[in-house]
Amino acid sequence: MKPQLLLFLLVFGIHPVLATEPPKESLGDIIKKVRDMYNRGIERTTIANYITETVDDNIKSTNNEELFEDPLNWFRLLGERNLNTDLKSEAYNDIANVAWTTGLGNCEENSAIVYYILQKAGVKEHVRIVRTERHSFTVWDIHPSARIDKPNTWGDNALVVDPWLGRNITREEVETNRWFMNNDPNAEVVDHTTFSDPEADSWNRINALYNRENNIKPDLERHNNHDEDCFIATAVYGDPNAPNIQKLRVYRDTVLKRNPLGIAFVNTYETVGPVFAFFIRNDEERKKWVQKNIIEYAVRIASEHQ
Repeated sequence: MKPQLLLFLLVFGIHPVLATEPPKESLGDIIKKVRDMYNRGIERTTIANYITETVDDNIKSTNNEELFEDPLNWFRLLGERNLNTDLKSEAYNDIANVAWTTGLGNCEENSAIVYYILQKAGVKEHVRIVRTERHSFTVWDIHPSARIDKPNTWGDNALVVDPWLGRNITREEVETNRWFMNNDPNAEVVDHTTFSDPEADSWNRINALYNRENNIKPDLERHNNHDEDCFIATAVYGDPNAPNIQKLRVYRDTVLKRNPLGIAFVNTYETVGPVFAFFIRNDEERKKWVQKNIIEYAVRIASEHQ
């Protein structure tokens, strides 16, 4: 091959080998296959392995050195959309489709793609996007009574589907794998699902509903240290253990939950509260208005009964 022709092929990203590669499957194709496997009763581990292998084959990590080992990728990257500047939305479906189109993505993009596939495929088990300090990943079939911050409560069926890591792992490995907990048993583990999918029920609501239906008493440690059931007040103050939130909890437990009208209010709040909290969480003006006109008024009422 003449040097001039070789240079032309490199500059414009055309490669004889690449030209013979089969076209990339669409996310719709992947979803159809997963839905079919799921409806036929194929084992979850088999389905999860298919998702992980397929996404791993199609999505290259932009912070992975191997991406730059092939000179062809240098030209490819120059022509690709930049996820950090082009992607304005944090919605999981937008992230998934842009990442799939560009073929680039790190752990957040991979977790969004997996969540997107499983949601669109119609799996019935709970699927959550979870984050630690170092990593973002998707958990399939997490038990509804589990505590997100305690992986050992996720249930034996919980499966971490993680194309970024290149394999699926059990919930036990989350506590030891350095990409998840950084070898720190006290590292923070949080549910990121409603941030990416505002239509998803908050985990607190799922947990509370399961506990009520199965007559399970709330976890006292969770109530004291990790409770986020005062959704709107927590969004306003940013701390689930703020003094005013504690007053509201006492009022809820000692007054509202002791009469039918109060119980109806609490149940309604648990339904609409997470949605309203999501609406105000990242808007300082909305938070100030809610604090002044709703929260402080509620705190005054609660204080009169304590």
